This record gives sequence, C-alpha cells and structure tokens, in this order.
Amino acid sequence: MVVNLYLYFWVMKAHAYFTIEAPTASKYVVKRSRFLCFAIPVVSEEEVEELLRDYRRRYHDARHICYAFRLTSDGSVSRSSDNGEPSGTAARPMMGALLSRRLTCVLLVCVRYFGGVKLGTPGLAAAYKQAAEMALDSARVVEREPQEALRLTFDYAQAHRVMSLVKVAGVKVGASHYGLTCEMTLTGSTEAIHQLRAQLVGLAVVNS
Repeated sequence: MVVNLYLYFWVMKAHAYFTIEAPTASKYVVKRSRFLCFAIPVVSEEEVEELLRDYRRRYHDARHICYAFRLTSDGSVSRSSDNGEPSGTAARPMMGALLSRRLTCVLLVCVRYFGGVKLGTPGLAAAYKQAAEMALDSARVVEREPQEALRLTFDYAQAHRVMSLVKVAGVKVGASHYGLTCEMTLTGSTEAIHQLRAQLVGLAVVNS
C-alpha cells in the first residue's frame, strides 16, 4: 500500500514581534451595559476562527460579540468585526488598542450585554476602547522570535509517524481534523519548523 503525505508551507512572520504572554480579561460596565473583553495570544487564522466559535457558543445570549486581531506587524493578516454595532464603534477602537501598543498575534474579543440604555456612537466607541485597554493593561507584553507555520494534509495511516515527529519537534499543534484524511496546522520557531518539514518530506511515500 502506498500512502501519500502532502505538505503546505508558508512563512507567517519575518521579524521579532511583541505579543501578550497569556490570556487576560476585563469587565467594564456603563449605563447597565456590560462589556466583557478577552485578550488572547494567537498564531494562526485557524486558531482565531476556532476561538471565535467557542466564544459565540459560550456567550450565545449576548447582544454583540465583536473582535479584532492582528497576525502580522505590517497588518497584512488582520480582521475585525462590529457584529451589528454601528460601523466603527467596536472594531475600530479595538484594533486601535492593538496598533497603539504595537501588538501582533493577539485576538481581542468583546462581548456586550445591552443594559437597556443606548450609549450613542461616541459612547459605544469609548466603551469598547475602555474594555480593550483594560484587558491589555493586565497582560504581560513579551517579545517573540519569528514564527512559521506548516499546514499538513496526510492519510490517517501516517498519523502515528507524523505525530511522533511533531512531538519531538516541540512545535504547537493548532487547528486539526482527523479522518481518512487528516489536516493539521503547526507553528513554531523558524528552525524547528524547517527541521520538521525536512523530516516530513521523507515520509512522502511509505510502503507496508
């Protein structure tokens, strides 16, 4: 039996960057509206999507769940959403909080529970900014070395051998799917990813 391993490889970042060391959270209340803001270190768009799905499930009863994230210092991989709030009142101030601190690989998620009193456009923008700033104020900022990502698609028969190499390499496993065909996104230092990639290429054809 011949088993194929397909590799997809791309560079995520080219320079050292500043991010937060661990997730933090804040709670800001104004005119009975509650703003719960979460700051989470992230490394890939797949991880961001997985986290957003989780927050939407956990806070399904909230009026709005807005977010902003940056994965590259030049802004080439970044997104934000007002999630039904007036345009620019949530996404813009949250992204501004990341930009003003030069933070990369950070996701901000802000959950709003409406308190029955409208805040108006300026009030909303100020509230989302305050909640984001509070979450980031409690985070420890760290400098990270360049990271790269490796996306794998391989047959299930290869899973054991692939995971053995991944474990030894010490890279982080992100979004994954296991079935007859498996998919996995890995991130790690440039050196670790390059070494792992070279080892995985050797598994391209396996006879059993």
